[in-house]
Amino acid sequence: AVSSGLLEHLGHLTAAQGVSWLQGLIRTEAALVLGLAEAREVPAERPLQELGLDSLLALELRNRLLRKLDVFLPATLAFDYPTPLAIAQH
Repeated sequence: AVSSGLLEHLGHLTAAQGVSWLQGLIRTEAALVLGLAEAREVPAERPLQELGLDSLLALELRNRLLRKLDVFLPATLAFDYPTPLAIAQH
């Protein structure tokens, strides 16, 4: 289920803006998990595993996104959807 706050926020955006907003959040959280200084160091279309994401870090990323978005995300999220863009589109 998607939280009402997230739906309200995304409801004010076009589909492209929503994906862009989610992608920014995902890149920011991935940078923190990977120990990178900035979200821009996480390219939107590069697999996170190429940046050093392993199974433990993937779970940490998923848990951070769960807390921020308040939506169900599978434990295999970063492996099923390997790039920030793919996760945002999901």
